[in-house]
Amino acid sequence: MGAIGLGLSVLLASSSALAYHDQHQSHACPIAPTKQQYHFAPGFRTPVDSESRSAAFTKSTDEGGCGGKPWRVAGFGGARFRAVPGTQPIRAGDCRKPGGPPIVFIHGNNVDAGDWYPALPVFARFGVTMCRMWGLGYNGVGGNNGNALFTDNPKAVAERGEHGSTTRVTGNMINLSDAESFIRRVLAYTGARKFQIVGHSLGVTLARKVMKDNPNLLRRLDAFVAIAGANRGTSFCRGNEAFLATDPGTALMSCDEIAPDAPGIYTNPWLAELNEGDETPGSARYLTIYDGSGSSDPAFVGPDRESPRLDGATNCSFPGAYHNDLRLDWVIVDIYARWLAGEPIRKVEPGETPAAPEGSSCDKVAGFLDEARGMEAFSAWSRRPLSWRSLRHPAHPSGRDAT
Repeated sequence: MGAIGLGLSVLLASSSALAYHDQHQSHACPIAPTKQQYHFAPGFRTPVDSESRSAAFTKSTDEGGCGGKPWRVAGFGGARFRAVPGTQPIRAGDCRKPGGPPIVFIHGNNVDAGDWYPALPVFARFGVTMCRMWGLGYNGVGGNNGNALFTDNPKAVAERGEHGSTTRVTGNMINLSDAESFIRRVLAYTGARKFQIVGHSLGVTLARKVMKDNPNLLRRLDAFVAIAGANRGTSFCRGNEAFLATDPGTALMSCDEIAPDAPGIYTNPWLAELNEGDETPGSARYLTIYDGSGSSDPAFVGPDRESPRLDGATNCSFPGAYHNDLRLDWVIVDIYARWLAGEPIRKVEPGETPAAPEGSSCDKVAGFLDEARGMEAFSAWSRRPLSWRSLRHPAHPSGRDAT
């Protein structure tokens, strides 16, 4: 979810002239992706966006609909791709022999798959090809409010064009079939037995719900990176308790799914069901990444600062990191990319040196990285010769190949 944008877009959603009523609440009509937002291998057909084929979307505006036509979800995967201007295109390779489990990237609220572009060259640095990187773009064209503070994303901004200046809030359940179908199609296309997920914000709860409802997919899940997910609710939905307790249909879009509990007033049944039992089910590995300070990520302030944690996961806080920088800061991307490849993450005890990035509770995986930020710094780092030493965890000299 674009942190600042979500607070603004919930207001836009309730007042838009194009608002219509779906299964729960009114929200702004999604806009069909631009042609520039499709970056898939020939022969890979994405699912038709479930909301775009709904009666509420396709009926005319005079009837309270959007008057739109269905479209296939946008995103990336399986094709040679230059994700960031000025960097080398990422090769595709052989998608039937991708060299590891495919990684499905699932974005957050009111944005799109372009939010992941700056992260992809970090993965490519360690030999991960586009046949392993697949991004789902649900909810049509996203807004530019998903941009990070320290990492520019010019390609995504250009692809969205004029539509990037607005936002369209969505929810988990309305996009559930898109996420499930996309994962299944990636597995069928690559022939892979296992897959990995990297989710951000709403993408975390969306992916968790897909796994909860589909045990056959859960058995094939190898690893899950959950970045700033509203696992126990988001602060953006505070203040909706009275509406949620009496008439959920009048609450802000998605708050009936990801509002925090308010003792004595409201208990969120959707999150209660999602978190019931094992929060990290199956044999997969789980990693959470979040701010944890209660002040830097506006989606999780004060009492909600620990909401993204999952019982049974490796939980890594990065105090001082903004909602979208947790997804795109290349120092952090380097950590979760290596973790997906099997590198361990060592927990850091208070006062222990060397300090982890931004005072994180988890050690640096890449010992040669400094605290520089932004794609310019990443470009300089990416030109360094790649060696076995740079692929080894400093606390584990034996290391392992990160590809």
